[in-house]
Amino acid sequence: IFQHGNVIGRKAVQARKGTVYSVFRRKKDARIYGYNKILYLPLEKPAVPTPHIVVYCTAMCPYCVRAKSLLQNKGVEYEEIRVDMDRDKMVEMMQRSNRRTVPQIFIDDFHVGGFDDMAQLDAYGKLDPLLGLAPHNDEAAFAHSIDASEDGPT
Repeated sequence: IFQHGNVIGRKAVQARKGTVYSVFRRKKDARIYGYNKILYLPLEKPAVPTPHIVVYCTAMCPYCVRAKSLLQNKGVEYEEIRVDMDRDKMVEMMQRSNRRTVPQIFIDDFHVGGFDDMAQLDAYGKLDPLLGLAPHNDEAAFAHSIDASEDGPT
């Protein structure tokens, strides 16, 4: 599949028997040289680094199940850390998040919060850019504006 846009180099390419296409960086170069059959090669998308996602959870927590389900539906990989099986991991989670509830979700070093916080980011369209699924539109839009405490009302 070919698309219009910038291409690499200027050379003739035989795509079909007897038809020679010329490949240019820009359309205006083709007009200057008088070629009428122009082949635009597909552009390679820049590699988007995949973030490291960590979900601290327990086995029987329905919010943990929902959080993992949302991440699976997005098609991203995540590291699941069970805090009910390892007391040291529970202490680690509490130190990183300053919270005692599960799930606690981290995308790289960004503390998302619990499932409700992640669902809110998804509803506002801010989750996909954090997951590397969409381009960042505005750096200010990614400031953590969610309340830091799950224990009380905002």
